[in-house]
Amino acid sequence: MDLSGFQKMFETWAAGNRLGEPIMTICEILALTICLFYSIRTNIGKAFFSYILFDFLIALFDYYFMYFSEAPQKKRIEFLSITNAWVSAVELYVYYYFFFRVLQNIIVKHVMRVLLIFFTLFFVELLIFKVYEIGSPKNIYGIIGAVEFLFLLLPSFTYYFELFSNQTSVDLFKRPSFWIVTGIFFYSVVSIPYYLIVNFLEVSKYHLRSELALLMFYVPFSISFLFLTKAFLCKKPLTI
Repeated sequence: MDLSGFQKMFETWAAGNRLGEPIMTICEILALTICLFYSIRTNIGKAFFSYILFDFLIALFDYYFMYFSEAPQKKRIEFLSITNAWVSAVELYVYYYFFFRVLQNIIVKHVMRVLLIFFTLFFVELLIFKVYEIGSPKNIYGIIGAVEFLFLLLPSFTYYFELFSNQTSVDLFKRPSFWIVTGIFFYSVVSIPYYLIVNFLEVSKYHLRSELALLMFYVPFSISFLFLTKAFLCKKPLTI
């Protein structure tokens, strides 16, 4: 086996470039393991497990293309951008499935259905028909990611409103739903600006783009997995 790819990968991480990759991968493996033990028996648990597993497998493919493949850099960037766009889509569908089961507000649910239909049409149009017209798959990835997180803000705010409007005897920090929503809410708020400027950072070769990616993408993404892990560890139905 050619070990040069592993050497390149570890040297890149040791230099501080793309340091978020191993952090995110460790958090994903932890979330997958805990979900498998405590939450896989429910439909929502299966949905989250499938989402995390999908993202983990995509990450492995990304590592291969970044560090082991001899494909041209342009092709590698295109692959990474398009696969990450698919991750954003799967992420939205899974979290919306969760919110449909948790939220009580009928009007918000109707709005979410409209947003989901819009996102699906937007995703297909942008990814399949407009990818070459826009000029860079990186643009596609940034636009889809930003739209996804904007669409997650409405159900997140609604969840918090319903949570704090209703009296309950359940400890806030023992509610799996609280950890799930807080993780994706934090990830959304922090990462929306990053998704809007990610293509500019790459094109301009901004010297702090690796640090910005770590702080505005990898760290909040990893935290969302840690919060999912905490939710699984509550050993309660995830809708509570």
